[in-house]
Amino acid sequence: MFETLALAALSALIGLTIVSFVSCGLYYLFGYAKITAWMRPSLPMIVQVMLTCSACSGFWLGGFTSLGLVFLVGHHGLLPLQVALLLAAALIGGLWTMTTTPILFRLLLDSLKALAQDLAEHASEEINGEEDTLRG
Repeated sequence: MFETLALAALSALIGLTIVSFVSCGLYYLFGYAKITAWMRPSLPMIVQVMLTCSACSGFWLGGFTSLGLVFLVGHHGLLPLQVALLLAAALIGGLWTMTTTPILFRLLLDSLKALAQDLAEHASEEINGEEDTLRG
């Protein structure tokens, strides 16, 4: 009994972790990535406002991602209890990602900034190294 409960809790935590990372990636893709910059001005104003708030978009993206994950894992009809469980999964996923999306997004931005600085330092070292060999 305890092993089954522990396994269910562990699988739920793994699912919520997956939903958190997917939600953070989608928030970056839809809100800040250059590849989707062309579509943002054509979106309705309410969607643009949602895409600028990491917690707001985390809630909606996490809710929809949770629903998708529940459908992928197993869905065998729409009995009233199953509809309630689907809505509960969407609500729990949305509330979870409303909290984790801003945190993961900040980590993503900090890591991209550090990567850009490291690349700039490495490029300047390469350029300076080539200049020294040309002078010598």
